[in-house]
Amino acid sequence: MRESGLTIELNVSPPVRVTLEDIRIDVSGLMRWVYVEIQGTHPDIRISLTYPSGNGFALEVTSTAMEALLRGVFFLLSDLIASWPDDVGKKVSNILPEIWINGKGAIIEATYPATHAHKSWSVAYKHSHLRKQELVQIGYRKAAAFPDELDPSARRIEDGVTRTMQMIRRTLWKDWRSKRTSKRA
Repeated sequence: MRESGLTIELNVSPPVRVTLEDIRIDVSGLMRWVYVEIQGTHPDIRISLTYPSGNGFALEVTSTAMEALLRGVFFLLSDLIASWPDDVGKKVSNILPEIWINGKGAIIEATYPATHAHKSWSVAYKHSHLRKQELVQIGYRKAAAFPDELDPSARRIEDGVTRTMQMIRRTLWKDWRSKRTSKRA
C-alpha cells in the first residue's frame, strides 16, 4: 500500500561477502523518524546489499512495505511489554528498544542492552507464521487492549514504547475503537 510514492533506501556495504539474511539492522531510529516525519504514509523500504566480489561489486536487493514492518513492530512491542519484569517495565517504557530486522525485512527481536540498573533482555519475534489477515485481526484485538491514555511521563517522550505503539495503532488500525464497540454490541 503506497500512499505517498515514497521509498526509504537502506544501503548496506559490508567489507566481506554476506547475504541479506545475515545482515542485522536496528530500525528503532526508523520508527522515530516515521513518527515525526511521515506519519500516516506507507512507503516501501528498499534494502540493498553491495559487497565485494571477484570482478567488482555484487548486489542483492529486497523491498518490504512499511505497513508490514509497523505491524510486526506492534506485535513485537506487545510481546515485549508482556515480558517486562515488574521492577523494570516502568523504568524502560519511555525508551524504545533496539528493534532488529534482517536484510530481507523480517523482524528478528527487540533488545534492551544491559545498563547499571538492569540486565539486558530481548524478546524474539514469534508471529512470522501468521498470514497478513490473521495479523490484521489479532492486531485489532491488541490495539483495543492497549491503553487509550499515555502515562503522564510518556507524553513528553516521542520515541518510547508506548508512544510508538500508539502511533502504529493510529496508522494501521484507525478504526480500532469502532471494532471494539461492535464486538461488545
